[in-house]
Amino acid sequence: MDWDDLKCVIAFRRAGSLDAAAKKLGINATTIARRIRSLESHFGQRLVERGGEGRLGLTETGLKVAGQAEAIEQITGDLEDELSNAKDSIAGLVRLSSVPMVINHLLIPRAHAFLQSHPDLRLNLDSENRTVSLINRETDIALRLARPVEGGHSLKTQRICSLVHSLYMSSDIDLAASDGMNWIGYQETMHHLPQAAWLQNKVTHDGGVFSPVAVCDFAGATEAVAAGLGKSVLPRLIADQDQRLQRLPDPVFDLKREVWLVYRAEDHRLMRIQTVCDWLAELFGSS
Repeated sequence: MDWDDLKCVIAFRRAGSLDAAAKKLGINATTIARRIRSLESHFGQRLVERGGEGRLGLTETGLKVAGQAEAIEQITGDLEDELSNAKDSIAGLVRLSSVPMVINHLLIPRAHAFLQSHPDLRLNLDSENRTVSLINRETDIALRLARPVEGGHSLKTQRICSLVHSLYMSSDIDLAASDGMNWIGYQETMHHLPQAAWLQNKVTHDGGVFSPVAVCDFAGATEAVAAGLGKSVLPRLIADQDQRLQRLPDPVFDLKREVWLVYRAEDHRLMRIQTVCDWLAELFGSS
């Protein structure tokens, strides 16, 4: 039995599809499928089957194999930390997950300067809108825009800031034109987002008009505002760094989004984890 085959089952369980698992491991979906078939041949049982909606999923046996493989993964990871003195060194890989807004617009532009101070540290910056599992070791640190509800005592959580929002429009348009501008809103499926709900209430109350262009995330709102399609509400910590945007003078004090830092309690004493957590707390402290 090949450990690389087991890693494919773990990745499939965490990602939910062959394509997503392949992306995680940096290989193609055909290789994932072949390695899972190799395990099925070894055990003489099906690990993956197609469900009623036509989607592939793990069988009961597949779930057992994935669970045991994750236990092995944790044991080998702990052993590697012990033998490499990783607890006392700022070295090795740290996987950091958050929404694309945070990863692409805040962390990536600042990662180079941070890593120059820690040349033996490596960062995997994973931008996903779904909530990845720390318990299942899908990531080492997560930055979340809402208070975490899972994990209990197995996870450490810390609120590191509240993202203050303001109104923005394109820097190419005269500020005096802001009153008559349309609002960049969100698609109906995104109205659960705090900024989308705020916009809906604001425009309805003030009698404003939404732009015919509706977006589904912060990145879309930013690009729509920069293109001059309207004005919208954006987090200051990120939008103030974009020269294509200008902040309108009226503040939005009643819209804030908490940023929570989450990691496994068992990793509390790992220097590489604490170093990255300290960097994140300092970075968001400027908000």
